[in-house]
Amino acid sequence: MADRLSLLKYALVIEDPIEVPDDLLWVKKLDYEVDILKNTDVRSLLPIESEGKNFVVLKTRTVRLEKEYPSDFVQAQIAVDTVLSEILSSGDILNKQFEPGSQKRDWTVIEASTFDDTRFLTDDQRSVVPDPLTRCIEVLIDFYKVLRIQKWSPVSLLTYERLNPIVVQVREDLVDNRHRAELLIRLNHFNYGPALNARSISREEFYGMSYLADRLRNNDPFLQSREYRLNALFEFKRRGYYDQAIIQIAMSSEVLLSAIGRMILWEGASDGRLHISEVPSYWKGMLKDRIKKIYGRYLSTKWSYNSNAMTQWDERIVKIRNKVVHEGYYPSRIEILQAFQAADNLEFYLADCLEEVFLHFPKTSYCYIGRQDLLRRFDGCVLKFFLPTVHEEELHWLQSFHAWSQELSQNYSR
Repeated sequence: MADRLSLLKYALVIEDPIEVPDDLLWVKKLDYEVDILKNTDVRSLLPIESEGKNFVVLKTRTVRLEKEYPSDFVQAQIAVDTVLSEILSSGDILNKQFEPGSQKRDWTVIEASTFDDTRFLTDDQRSVVPDPLTRCIEVLIDFYKVLRIQKWSPVSLLTYERLNPIVVQVREDLVDNRHRAELLIRLNHFNYGPALNARSISREEFYGMSYLADRLRNNDPFLQSREYRLNALFEFKRRGYYDQAIIQIAMSSEVLLSAIGRMILWEGASDGRLHISEVPSYWKGMLKDRIKKIYGRYLSTKWSYNSNAMTQWDERIVKIRNKVVHEGYYPSRIEILQAFQAADNLEFYLADCLEEVFLHFPKTSYCYIGRQDLLRRFDGCVLKFFLPTVHEEELHWLQSFHAWSQELSQNYSR
């Protein structure tokens, strides 16, 4: 059996120089046992005494590039190649110390090793134990957090998204210590490449940007909500800061929910259906209390606080955000994906609810849903009496709403 035992090693590249001697190892014993690792003969082959548990061992390797290369991505690959050639030839690397102030570019390549337990896990373990690469990345991220605190250095957290996306997998036979490169893995993230989507915009979209600029200048809360969603995408996909991502998602959904409620009150007050003296009773209180009162009275019977969309908003966005802010909780990747989906569902649900009351609140519906979507939802003949005839009319609505809303906040803030 011993000739089948092996370590899996991964070359993980980060662009931050780590000032740790290359001969030091960071060892993390994982919280599950593997029966074969309890065998005395097998334990003698392992690089550490693991006490029957699987493990991850990290070794930092500093690679200094003496030449300039066209991009960071190319530099990272050359750093990987440098370390890989050393692993495959001797399993060792020359001791290269990081020199602060050096003009040359230093890259850190982490050699992460773990026992390949794929064939030895129980059925129960298979459903919960991360795959070898994932557990190596998790240990590396935790190691970097500790290093950051120990050095008390205000540098960016190491996240999944900040790793170079190309990872080399090497297998080391535990009997003869031979190394074999066997896989080239691409991580599923987007931290390399242009910040903006490579898709070019059309001429029509370009001219439409002036319309969006006008709405932004007039404090359109719905575009502000979309901006927070973009911020969340940036934190999630580009930086990998899941805690910041959920905060931005929560801000986006709260701005949206509050804006629709306030705009309904503004439209009702502006045409006399709601007397100004009634406003405080709807406005005071926490957001959840306000939307229950406003939406419950003025939106269609389609809206319910207990609907699936509102429940998902509460469970997957509000509660996770509160845990992050008040308890220091760090959400998982899955939780952020679920939060994005909940935010999408909320947006569609609110649009459907406003469609039902379009004849009662055409301005609110138009400002949120938009002309093109309304035309898809309704017969054009029905809409022609309600849609603004000129762009300036919609901007006037936004100006009026913003001024009214500001006064409302000053007079009736909780």
